[in-house]
Amino acid sequence: MDYLVVIIPTLVSIRLWSFQAAPEHALWSQVEKALVVALIAVTAWRSKQIKIPQMKFSYKWHILSLFLLSFTSFLPLFYFDNQSPLSSFNTNMHMTYWLVYFAAYSTQISRDDILKLKVFIGIVWALLTIGQQFTYPRVYFFSRANFENEVPFEIRSGIYRYMVQGGYFAMLTSYYAFNQFLCTSQKWYLAILGLMLAAVYCTGTRQMMAVNLASLACLYVAFLWMRGRQTPLKLIALLLTPLFVLALFGETLFGQLLEKTAEEATEDNVRVLSLKFFLFDYWPHWSNFFLGNGVPHYFSEKGIFLRKMEETYGYFASDVGLVGILHYKGVFYVLLSILVVIRGVIAKTTENTLFLNVTFLGILMILPINPVFSTFEFFPHFVLLCILQERSIHERQIKA
Repeated sequence: MDYLVVIIPTLVSIRLWSFQAAPEHALWSQVEKALVVALIAVTAWRSKQIKIPQMKFSYKWHILSLFLLSFTSFLPLFYFDNQSPLSSFNTNMHMTYWLVYFAAYSTQISRDDILKLKVFIGIVWALLTIGQQFTYPRVYFFSRANFENEVPFEIRSGIYRYMVQGGYFAMLTSYYAFNQFLCTSQKWYLAILGLMLAAVYCTGTRQMMAVNLASLACLYVAFLWMRGRQTPLKLIALLLTPLFVLALFGETLFGQLLEKTAEEATEDNVRVLSLKFFLFDYWPHWSNFFLGNGVPHYFSEKGIFLRKMEETYGYFASDVGLVGILHYKGVFYVLLSILVVIRGVIAKTTENTLFLNVTFLGILMILPINPVFSTFEFFPHFVLLCILQERSIHERQIKA
């Protein structure tokens, strides 16, 4: 039952796949506050039981450093904005999800158990994302809606964009399924991959589609290279097949997506202006560049100012990827985040665990455009990914 120390925070971080049977702020905000207190208490209580193996390859100090750097922005918020540390913690509670790494090592949860949990979350996410396309207007899992509109959900390329949380787990699930299919040729893994790809398409998110397909292509190339096949015909087929599909069905499948992209390319892109604002214009003090501007309280002077910039100009730190993380957490946090991800990409691997490196690669691809290291649903996924890679490498070292 001590597995619940890992399972509960992970499911709460994705809001049970954005479950909306009760109002979000009335339910999940209170649940998360209770969870944060419990997670800190349990980690402290079980501190003597935390047994991280003495490994040459470990993320222990990286995760601990990221956790501590998450709170450096409290200093400029306190000195320059008169925001109390308690208020700052209230707006940054999700950073305590880093503790899931240490909580996991206080349990007997195995590598296979963690992998099963992540794959389960990914498959449920896919079923909900696809299934709710056919149940509208009866939908209970979503994170983006505007009920002032006649149709509260954005429709893009003929699909409803519910933005169900848990997509990071689905990306890993797709890489795992493809990796296992290449290793075993069992077709049910191909079925899981097809389910994941269909669900990713149903998000209507171009960045997610591009990163997913690019990562799968990299996985295939790396797998063939590890098998010693330098220029196989299969690689040519892999590249030509999607081009053939796009030639026949591209307008039907991606017409509205491509049209929207073209429209954005011909207009003043607000994201470029937003990037300029957060990268060059908004630094109240030079120390903020190193410590971060932090997340101001909703009703504070800085909070009101930033909200005005959002409403008036559409400037969102969440729209500018790494620059958004730099804005929130400072340059030290950004550099360490990049270092950890690159370490995961280049770690030694085998044919069976190649999907782990590719998952890190996908994160590296999306970092410039998505501030993943400042979103609450990302942390449990990331620390469990780190543990999966640690234990995979450790098991190989023991067998060797």
